[in-house]
Amino acid sequence: MEEIEQKPKKKEFSKYIIILSIILILSFFINLYYFFLTSEQPLWWDEAEYMSTAKSWAHDIPYQISPQRPPLFPLLGAIFFKIGLSDLAFKFLFVLIPTILNILVIYFLGKELFNEKVGLIASFIMSVFWSLIFWTARFHPDSLALLLQLLAIYFFWKGFVKEENKNKFKSVLLSGLFVGLAFLIKIQALILLPIFGIMLLISQRLDFLKKKEIWLTGAIFLLTILLYLIWNIFRYKNALAFAPAYVGSATSTQPFAWNMINFVFIFTEWPYFILFLIGIIASLFTLILSFDLFIKKKDEKLYADFFSILIILIVLFFFIFIIKIPTAEERWLYLMAPFIFLLAAKGAMLIFDKVKKYNKILAMVVLLAVLFTG
Repeated sequence: MEEIEQKPKKKEFSKYIIILSIILILSFFINLYYFFLTSEQPLWWDEAEYMSTAKSWAHDIPYQISPQRPPLFPLLGAIFFKIGLSDLAFKFLFVLIPTILNILVIYFLGKELFNEKVGLIASFIMSVFWSLIFWTARFHPDSLALLLQLLAIYFFWKGFVKEENKNKFKSVLLSGLFVGLAFLIKIQALILLPIFGIMLLISQRLDFLKKKEIWLTGAIFLLTILLYLIWNIFRYKNALAFAPAYVGSATSTQPFAWNMINFVFIFTEWPYFILFLIGIIASLFTLILSFDLFIKKKDEKLYADFFSILIILIVLFFFIFIIKIPTAEERWLYLMAPFIFLLAAKGAMLIFDKVKKYNKILAMVVLLAVLFTG
């Protein structure tokens, strides 16, 4: 009887994996097309800074390195140049491949937070995310930084929110490691710290401060970035040499950058934006109706909704009230994109489930039509 019950699960699992594999393959070839299309174009300012730093380290070429650029991305480039590999090989491995892996990670993250269907739809939306495709053709660390942040979030969820006992130690260790690595790629990855802190306060109150796993994660994070801080001391006489660029923005009298809210629509466009609105309204409605349950009792489904909305709000808060640069590029806000897509996927599933009550085939046609139109 047990074997009979397990067969449909295996069949459903293989169906999801097949669809996910198709999405990944199609995305790979789409990105590969633009990768070669732009391979002969000149470097833009940020690209030139990263690559100049890499070549400076690889071939001992004098170059004034900006303290606000963390070292890991150009260091990887320097290693490639030192061993005689091309800049295209570097871009392929550390820009294009992370773009594809982001699609894979969002599936597993969606599966953990919501379910396989939400994860699969979100991975499809991520695979056709215009901005990620555009920047994959450039020497930019944003795709790699996003991948490391998503991995940190994935293991944080499993280790601290879901509290899986089987792999808890591994999840805790990897969460701290990936936050540290993400910081070494993009300084703004530190935004994960308040996100995690708020989530721990909501899910565990102040009890989380008594748990050794928290301190272990912090220690892993600090060990990961320690060499960078020491290098800053020797080079710039300040362990936090990167900080003035961010503190300067926060303390400036520049008006708040309310236009950052527009990126929610820019990331989605029609009709994914409508799906996102349906998803976030449904999530907020559920959280309001179940507020007492949310406060008094641990509920993973409610936490998943809250966590997704929290990340979007914290990212917007950071760029509206702290960075305050009205001309910020959309790639700076990449961290909120996967969670916008997850909520859009949730909205898509709500439509699917409503239509399915009348006709399953019609529901599938409507879902596919909306996704491919988007």
